[in-house]
Amino acid sequence: MNRKTFLALLIPLCLGCGSLSVQVDIANPAVARSALDALLLENTLPYVRAQNDLAIDGLVDELKQVHKDAYIELQRQYQQEANQLPDKQKRDLLAIAGPLVTDFEVANNQHYDDLRVALKQIASNVRAVDISPDSPERTSRLVQLLRQRDQQLANFRTFVERDIGSKANEALQRLGSHADLTGMAAATERTRTVTRSLIGDYNLVSSAEAYQVVHAGPNNWQPIYDRSYGRARLGDMNLAIKMESLGTFTIKGVTFDPSEVVRVAAKVTSQALVVATQLAGVPLATKQYDAGTSGSALAASTGALQTLEYDEAVRVAKANDRTLALLSLANLVLDVAPDLAADSTRPAAIKMIKDAYDAQKARITQ
Repeated sequence: MNRKTFLALLIPLCLGCGSLSVQVDIANPAVARSALDALLLENTLPYVRAQNDLAIDGLVDELKQVHKDAYIELQRQYQQEANQLPDKQKRDLLAIAGPLVTDFEVANNQHYDDLRVALKQIASNVRAVDISPDSPERTSRLVQLLRQRDQQLANFRTFVERDIGSKANEALQRLGSHADLTGMAAATERTRTVTRSLIGDYNLVSSAEAYQVVHAGPNNWQPIYDRSYGRARLGDMNLAIKMESLGTFTIKGVTFDPSEVVRVAAKVTSQALVVATQLAGVPLATKQYDAGTSGSALAASTGALQTLEYDEAVRVAKANDRTLALLSLANLVLDVAPDLAADSTRPAAIKMIKDAYDAQKARITQ
């Protein structure tokens, strides 16, 4: 085997590597802050300037009704479940459900009254500052008040979401995993809808300040704020990089299979042996090739090897897909296992398992 042939066979060994990296740069906070301040003055200030006390009452009443609807839905769930229980358990659950709405009024009326007062006071202060002569101090004070208003609403929204979430967890403990809490989840989403236009949306695509941040000059960016990377050669490497929070990444796990090195080396060695044998004019045992046809023997044997490798790859892919389908079906069975114990829920659980099997059958039997 000459030197050029050896070097040509060595190239695949150098290609058997992989790498993955994530780099996060951070922008100067002043860029986003300046953009947000401009948006507050352009969009929120006219709204607050025109908002009277009746409009603020309407906003607070809408938010309160959404909050109360979650309690009403929870009460309905308890009453519906109680009707299916023996008398003793029925009475106990109805005793919990009965005062829910009344308890909501007692526990939360003062919170909503405080929110009304705070929003009205901020709106009054905004109007008082707004009529003063234009100056940097006036602009700074308006921005400060508008930020205070947004934060007031953001804090209250968090309070409402936590309260609904706490009641939902109590319902799961009392009613079990089959409790239908979609109504409470809808109430939480409506809470966000009521306040979203006022406190902003945390979606990067819909963030109005994103344009200013992306187009900030290079002097406003600090590179390599967070970096995660991994690299492997020859071996079978699986690298998982997880986003812990917005803009913060970390390596979650790395697996490395050194046996892949042996497999790659075996493939290259086998191919080298085939090439060396054919260049010498010796026919292969698996098939009769003509070594004197200007490379046709090499092309034919390489094609046969590629076909075998392709068939093996298809077989492995099918086996992996079959395993995933079986695991998916097993997870479903585990999820509905509690429902199989009760006569009322068993038919629906069995139907779910049957439908899932029908959906996965083609993958399982391939």
